[in-house]
Amino acid sequence: SGRIGAPPLPHHASDVERAYCYEIYGWIWDKHRPNATVNVELWDDEQYLMTFPAKEFRQDLVDAGYGNGRHGFYIVTPPQLRDRRSHVIHLRLAGTKQELTHSPSVIRCP
Repeated sequence: SGRIGAPPLPHHASDVERAYCYEIYGWIWDKHRPNATVNVELWDDEQYLMTFPAKEFRQDLVDAGYGNGRHGFYIVTPPQLRDRRSHVIHLRLAGTKQELTHSPSVIRCP
């Protein structure tokens, strides 16, 4: 997978740690609501695919001072992205065009 840069979210800390054929994972944290769950949208270029919560517990986030640590996400890459074609995927703060850090990414499955 390849990464294309995007400016950071102003009121959030985030990272798309892996965007690959079989899994997509990372985290997002709201600086103003440090223990709140944040929703993330997945897009294939400009086609909306899904919304999911970033609510998985991660001790590394607690250790780094990111609230209660329940800000991780892990999803199985949707099948429509595993078709041997290149896809530019975007992970965005739900309801906005604001990209998470290290989004968008390029996925091409063998």
